Amino acid sequence: MELLNGFVTVFTSGGIVFVILGALLGIILGALPGLTSTMALAILAPLTFGFDTLLALCMLMGVYIAGIAGGAVPAIALNMPGTPASAATAIDGYRLFKEGNQSNTLKMSFLVSGLGVIFSGIILVTLAPLIAQFGLLFSAPEYFALGMLGVTIIISISGKYMIRGIIAALIGFAIAFIGTDPTSGIPRFTFGMYELNGGISYIPALIGLFGLSEVFHFTENTIKSRDISQQQNKQMNNWKRFIPTFFRSSTIGTFIGSIPGAGADIASWTSYDVAQKFAKKGDKYGRGEMKGVIASESANNANVGGALIPMMTFGIPGDGQTAMLIAFLLIHGLDPGPLIFENQSTLVWAMFASVFLASLLVIIYGLSLSTLIIKIVNQPLMFIYPAVIMFCLVGAFAINNNIFDVYVMFCFGVLGFLMKKTEFPIPPLMLALILAPMIEKNLMRGLLIENGNFLMFFARPLFLTIMGIGIVMLIITLVLRKKTPQEV
Repeated sequence: MELLNGFVTVFTSGGIVFVILGALLGIILGALPGLTSTMALAILAPLTFGFDTLLALCMLMGVYIAGIAGGAVPAIALNMPGTPASAATAIDGYRLFKEGNQSNTLKMSFLVSGLGVIFSGIILVTLAPLIAQFGLLFSAPEYFALGMLGVTIIISISGKYMIRGIIAALIGFAIAFIGTDPTSGIPRFTFGMYELNGGISYIPALIGLFGLSEVFHFTENTIKSRDISQQQNKQMNNWKRFIPTFFRSSTIGTFIGSIPGAGADIASWTSYDVAQKFAKKGDKYGRGEMKGVIASESANNANVGGALIPMMTFGIPGDGQTAMLIAFLLIHGLDPGPLIFENQSTLVWAMFASVFLASLLVIIYGLSLSTLIIKIVNQPLMFIYPAVIMFCLVGAFAINNNIFDVYVMFCFGVLGFLMKKTEFPIPPLMLALILAPMIEKNLMRGLLIENGNFLMFFARPLFLTIMGIGIVMLIITLVLRKKTPQEV
């Protein structure tokens, strides 16, 4: 009944107009490489300070949700994810797009994105207190275990080249150690360059590895032509086989989203890895499998509802976007937490209603704009790639307004090009860059909690559970790999 009242409030107050506007702006900004959902919120939030709180919140919820969904567009169409959460989408999405399965790939991405948020939204309004309490059980040792669980994913996403994938991951871990030590505050591996004190920024690295490297690869093979047809995606003929992947991935995304700090990138990679473990004969993960796109996009969008659970129930941000939303609420004199459900129930349920409305708009915008996107991307590569280079430069620079990030992007572009030439998989390196800070920071914090005794981690039941799951996943991965011939 409260949710129904929330819908009534949104429509009667004119909030629906702001949800529509926010969702449109979110998709546009999310589709620009480098301009993530967090940046979209940062750009548009100041414009809403003069609005009524309800209307401003409706608009920002639209930006938040549609911005994440829009991030799949460059990942699929240009192999240039502008956010870590869409990097897993590019693995299969870009191959499907190049094969000619353009319309279906984009439409499926937007469809599962919207449905993923709706799925997590249902859990948000029904199980918020229970899930939030479980998420609060996590402390530094559990986050460390979660990071180690992510390490087991590296083998799965290495494709047929397991050894090369492990080497790529080690390179990623080595790069991640560049910057200031999180405990001592001493710069390491910076070679006297103050620009490296803050470490390597994810977004320029992503743009270089996935986007600029593709431009370099095209430049090397200028005589080749791109034969893209508008063939029907044969994988779509049996859409029922996608349902288990969607529900499984949405569940994973919602759960991980409810753990403060885990983030949509961890949800996306974890879901993709689990989907591979449930692969059936004929699935082509890593070579153009629609279930890979569904796994990644449904998880990173379902992360939205999960992240809102600790935010609204305890005032703890589930990710960077919800941290910005908390700041927005505080500016408007609102204090997220248990009391907000009593003191501002109308606002809370209107916000929840905006989540569902923005999800529907993502589907509508996605299905209606896919054809236009395809027309733009299907122009000759000699016209497309200069625009890609421009987006790469703007996206890398816009993160911190720092020209050094452009140099970082170029270096990673060269690295990505060399890895493609030598058939070293790129995803393990990217995942290592994401996991390394999480593992190191929480290991150090955990050791401080346990007075330097690492063995005390194993006295924590939740830590043991997560590590046990990781061992089981690693064994399953190795067993599955033995069933097919692999290369090094």
